[in-house]
Amino acid sequence: MSFEKLKEFLLEAFPDTKLEPQESSGQEIAVALPNSILDLYRIVGPNKLTIPAYGNDFYLPSLSELEDYQIGYAIDGRTHEEIPDWPHNWIVIADQGADPFICDTDTGKILYAQHGVGIWEAEEVFESVENMLWVMAITGKIIESTGVDFTDADCYIKEKYVDLAVKKLSEHGFNEGHDILNLLGWC
Repeated sequence: MSFEKLKEFLLEAFPDTKLEPQESSGQEIAVALPNSILDLYRIVGPNKLTIPAYGNDFYLPSLSELEDYQIGYAIDGRTHEEIPDWPHNWIVIADQGADPFICDTDTGKILYAQHGVGIWEAEEVFESVENMLWVMAITGKIIESTGVDFTDADCYIKEKYVDLAVKKLSEHGFNEGHDILNLLGWC
């Protein structure tokens, strides 16, 4: 897999998506961004990217918005000061309904946490930002292509679409499909 193939997949799956290569000026955020994040913006170019998800959509800000995107997580929204309990090596790079996907800049791994639980208890969910975006894109394409048939009368995902997602994830090298889908609330 590569960022180039990921960009092609996103444009095919979501033709109205706005992807624009963005180069870092080094001024976007106080923390040094890892190469994987710089490559994401340089090659894929998410620019206020919204991807359909089960429940709230996934959202990735543009590179120029990344600093402001830390407000409410690493930065206090009222004082604009750093929140002392937020680890300095964490950068929020995406969210689903304000639940952040966090890049650990020391490891490049992606963590996930739920907001509103009192303290941030982030768990590792993806090996890389590329893997995170592939999973979002694959599951989002399924949701987009199935429309109202995606869920049953009780708003649960139909089993045939869970099976399809596991198959599609496996085709892209994600052999732990059920675990990933469980994280995303599909199972």
